[in-house]
Amino acid sequence: KAMWITWQPAPPPGMPVDPHGSVSPWMRKNFDLSAKPAQAFACVNVVGYVELYVNGEKVGDDLLTPAASDYAARSFYVTYDIISYLQAGRNCIALWLGRGCYDPEATYKDRSRGPGPRARVQCEMVVGDNQLSLLSDATWKAAASPYTTLGLYQWNAYHGEKYDANLENPEWNLASFDDGAWENAR
Repeated sequence: KAMWITWQPAPPPGMPVDPHGSVSPWMRKNFDLSAKPAQAFACVNVVGYVELYVNGEKVGDDLLTPAASDYAARSFYVTYDIISYLQAGRNCIALWLGRGCYDPEATYKDRSRGPGPRARVQCEMVVGDNQLSLLSDATWKAAASPYTTLGLYQWNAYHGEKYDANLENPEWNLASFDDGAWENAR
């Protein structure tokens, strides 16, 4: 039921979008719970790689997740048990996306993908007698992380990366963070 979401910064006025550079965006959504859930899990489907955070803590210890695939045919999802990360009151679920092996220049069945990584998230929670769902959509907030992949993905051709420490913010994935200046996901 979740929507694919993505985000890339707008190019400077008069400049075209650079398909060879891909920002690894931060994406986040705040939500409120009346009580700590009895059950909670998050299914994360990504074209590229992802790190999932809940209330400022990285969920799991995996790296380069999910496994790479032929994105013209399929993309994998990972399901996380997030019960220990949630609390009554304000919560934040956040993603740090990376392009990984996803090639924005390739021809895929789903032409809506375009440059940059994409994600779909569906969180299911049981609070009391209520089943709650949190789905990725255009209300999620997004901004540039410090990390940008440079160049196209090609076998054995590594074009490098750029890390802008000016964009570091250790609180970006906390419920208390003010994301008012962030853009909506697309």
